[in-house]
Amino acid sequence: MFSNEDKEKVRAATDLAALVGETVALRPRGADLWGCCPFHHEKSPSFHVIPSRGLWKCFGCGKGGDCFAFVMERDHVDFPDAVRYLADRAGIQLSDDGERRGRSTKKSRLLEAMDAACELYHHQLTHVRSEGADRARAYLAGRGFGSAVADRWDLGYAPGKGFLARELSARGFTRQELLDARLVTQRDDGSVRDAFYDRVIFPIRDERGQVVAFGGRIMGPKTEHAPKYINSRESSIYNKSRTMFALDRAKAHITAQMEVVIEEGYTDVISSHEAGIQNATAACGTSLTAQHVRMLDRFLRASGDAVSRGRIVCLFDGDAAGIHAAERALSFTSLTTASLYCVILPDDKDPAEFLASDGPDAMRALLASPEPLARFVIDRHLERFDLETPEGRAPALADVVQAMAPLKGTPLADDYAEYVAGRLLIDVRTVKSALARVRKPEVRDDDPVETPLVRRTSTAPVTNRPAFAGARTAARPMQPDDDAVPYDDTDVPADVVAEAEDAGVFLDDTAAVVSTANLLPEDAAMVRVEREVLSTIAASPDAAQPFAERLAGVRWADPRHEAIAWALLSLPAGSTPMQALDAAEGVVPEAASILADGTMALADESDDARALSILIDDLEMRSLRRRIDRGRAQLRTPGAFDTPEAYDQMFADIAEMQRRLRELEGHQRATK
Repeated sequence: MFSNEDKEKVRAATDLAALVGETVALRPRGADLWGCCPFHHEKSPSFHVIPSRGLWKCFGCGKGGDCFAFVMERDHVDFPDAVRYLADRAGIQLSDDGERRGRSTKKSRLLEAMDAACELYHHQLTHVRSEGADRARAYLAGRGFGSAVADRWDLGYAPGKGFLARELSARGFTRQELLDARLVTQRDDGSVRDAFYDRVIFPIRDERGQVVAFGGRIMGPKTEHAPKYINSRESSIYNKSRTMFALDRAKAHITAQMEVVIEEGYTDVISSHEAGIQNATAACGTSLTAQHVRMLDRFLRASGDAVSRGRIVCLFDGDAAGIHAAERALSFTSLTTASLYCVILPDDKDPAEFLASDGPDAMRALLASPEPLARFVIDRHLERFDLETPEGRAPALADVVQAMAPLKGTPLADDYAEYVAGRLLIDVRTVKSALARVRKPEVRDDDPVETPLVRRTSTAPVTNRPAFAGARTAARPMQPDDDAVPYDDTDVPADVVAEAEDAGVFLDDTAAVVSTANLLPEDAAMVRVEREVLSTIAASPDAAQPFAERLAGVRWADPRHEAIAWALLSLPAGSTPMQALDAAEGVVPEAASILADGTMALADESDDARALSILIDDLEMRSLRRRIDRGRAQLRTPGAFDTPEAYDQMFADIAEMQRRLRELEGHQRATK
């Protein structure tokens, strides 16, 4: 381990304002600097840098520290790696590096060669007049990349013809070093040639910003002998499965927004960043891999969190290849606790084309409402079949469960089984039994997962029961001959389960634990209303008694909320808010944080009653809509009812619920 003297030497050599300024736009205010925090999303600057003391602090999220703490938060590395990074940045040799010196000397030489190559390629593009360089500039200009963009991204031009080998040899790099860096290749006769010839060059950097490879694009149409893109071969400093284009620029924005946008091409990512969408990245010369997903998962977790509260949005081209990529991405569902979404661009446009034609605001609008990736893939499969006939539904089930195979063993499986059952008008147990018989694809770290190509897209609106993305351990796998729905209520107190079932509410596996941060939008709204209701009841338990009967008929999105509601409604008259909190924590240990989510400030008892009336109207309407949707699905499901009388009763129940819903909607309009 390095000494305190080493640490102080590195700290003294680090300009904190310059370090932070690589990620955050800082503005002076007095002797200090302020900006928007890179570790959480905010619009008003609360991130404070004190250069004279070498300290920083965010008054929004509470994080702070010195230069080492900043690198640890930004790059998601431990303390020793943060010290080594800053030492390398300052050109300081640490005393503990004796054992690493031999290895690092060779690596440093390769990285120096990459930096020199990047400089030479960039000079060719920006300062040399030649037919090839002119075509490179024309190509980039056609993509909307002028000289300023070329400078910001160090874009270049590779003339080939031994140019790079000659220039780097003249700078003292050996033939073996150029081969090891994959900057040249060796011919059969032993001579070498440049790896890139007559191509626009895109430097590929690791997550710390060091050039480790290049991507080269031809400036004309793709031909049989000239692929559109070629990329550096893997080396001791470059692994395609562990490198993502522009991640060094995007990582702070990914962590701050808790969202990453994955695109498919270098020009797409550059266009996105230049348009202000700075959490975009792309795989380099390969499909998305398991290692990419695991790496991104690190940046989608707050410090110390075991579960991600972020989301991965795959932004695909609108062609068949983009849809194929959506299926491939679904195979990584079990590798991250982040939620997976996708956006398919219209008219077969790629992101760069869409930004050029429709503009950044249109792109942001699409990214703001992405489609759950699993639902998108399932819908694309179901579109192949005529779902109005039994003859169409039977093969549709056999096909769609193959697409759902990556969901096996995840919290999403049961929810999408119900969704498919509703689409196919069949019993959910039939879907679960079919899904249990398919093999879950093996996901390896070194290879992308290949899945069948899908060629159709649809813009038709789809309604589903939203899938929870909580970190609950999945229920036991359903065996092929299981008839019972595989629900497991072991995490819910037995008395709560009994009370819920007496009320006609059955707690399933995925609903047992719900995190609002990971809910799809449809459920998130319901959970927010539920928490407002509970918070208001806890503030004035007596005010809730007139609404007890109505609350008993609610189908709660989060069973913990239902347990809290039962506990609060059971309190004797005159109970205080503290007694309400004690009762709630008696059935749900985390009740305090749930009740604290309420935002309504109530002044007196009349406000309590009025607020509860409004909130419970809203809650009951949302619950009714959910129950109506579920009942309609049952009516459409063959075999859902044992007798015609049971079917008729459900039909009558739905009609009564619709009547009640219209009554509440009318009351809501009248009170506005």
